[in-house]
Amino acid sequence: MDCLVIALRPQWCDLILSGSKTIELRRQCPRRLDKGMRVLLYSHGHIHGEAVLCGWDRCGTGEDIARRHWRGSQLRQDEATAYLAGARCPGALYLTNAHRYPQPQQWHGSVPQNFLYA
Repeated sequence: MDCLVIALRPQWCDLILSGSKTIELRRQCPRRLDKGMRVLLYSHGHIHGEAVLCGWDRCGTGEDIARRHWRGSQLRQDEATAYLAGARCPGALYLTNAHRYPQPQQWHGSVPQNFLYA
């Protein structure tokens, strides 16, 4: 099984790793997803931790997805809607079992602009 590396802003990475953000909204959601897939959390050249993908939602428009998932994303509904507005392949990743590495790990692969498979 592949592992998914997602690029995040530091504040979103921290919220996922603290367990308070359980939904990651993506304007371009990955297509190759498997339940139980490891999701590495990349920010500023390092992997800060990982989570487990326990599901996803790619059904409907960005507005539909924002309406269903804004609470778990730690965004206000209007922020989530604005973020996903006009997205061609929007989606929501359901993350669980997040844990922070004791030390951020230097990433030596290709720099993910959004996501990549490793």
